[in-house]
Amino acid sequence: MRFFSTLGFRRAACILLAAGVVCAHLHGGYFASPAHANPVARNGLKPGETMESALNTLCGIPYRVDGASSEDGKNTLFADESASFSTPGLNCSGFVLEAGRRLFGTATTIAQAKADREGNSGPDSPHGEDWDFGWDLIRNITDTMPRTLFLPGGKGVAPDTRDGFRARGYDLHSPRTWKELKGRFRKGHVYFLSFNRETEKEGYTLMHYHVGLVVLAENGDTLMYQTTPQSKRSYVRNLSTGQGMKDFLSAFANTGKFKKYLVVLEVPLAAR
Repeated sequence: MRFFSTLGFRRAACILLAAGVVCAHLHGGYFASPAHANPVARNGLKPGETMESALNTLCGIPYRVDGASSEDGKNTLFADESASFSTPGLNCSGFVLEAGRRLFGTATTIAQAKADREGNSGPDSPHGEDWDFGWDLIRNITDTMPRTLFLPGGKGVAPDTRDGFRARGYDLHSPRTWKELKGRFRKGHVYFLSFNRETEKEGYTLMHYHVGLVVLAENGDTLMYQTTPQSKRSYVRNLSTGQGMKDFLSAFANTGKFKKYLVVLEVPLAAR
């Protein structure tokens, strides 16, 4: 049972992230209105609504350490669902969970979202308490949906054929990565992301430390949605602009001797 949720995950991961543009038309960012007092209803897209416009309603939600929203809209925490807040606040995992509900009309619970799929995490795990939290999370959110784990070279496999060690994905800073991905991203699909890297953090060798998602806008632009401690609020960055891509890669610059990698999980919107 993954009762610890994102405690280790949020400390080790989100501290590594650099600042982002917060829902503003600056440096390749993309404007979106601040969210309402509470996350919107999770009944899927409305007639005529696009993925872009739906996700933009989630931009502007303040960052909260371990922050999540329950399936019934309570502002709470991953590690302590008895906690309650009068205003919303999400960490990266909480944002992706809420985005998945919003796009697919699901009612994924916090317990379902943080489940340890392979049973290889936890306080006694030799790999670290929550080393693969991000990889587990994006599979849990999309459980039962048709989906494809992208492999470099234009290949793809079923996601549950790979544990967190074998699901490393793409070298984040390789030019070949973005040339390939921009040719594979398609409209009508959602791309759930798990950022990972090797680490010398005590008790860990590898961490899936951050999550986000990508969709294509109606005009074909590649839009990256996420939240970080430095951005202070959820936001979207347009990776189709030179400045947007430059700022994104700068925010996730390699540090130390380990490269950063990106897992991409494709889910058709028709799965909702």
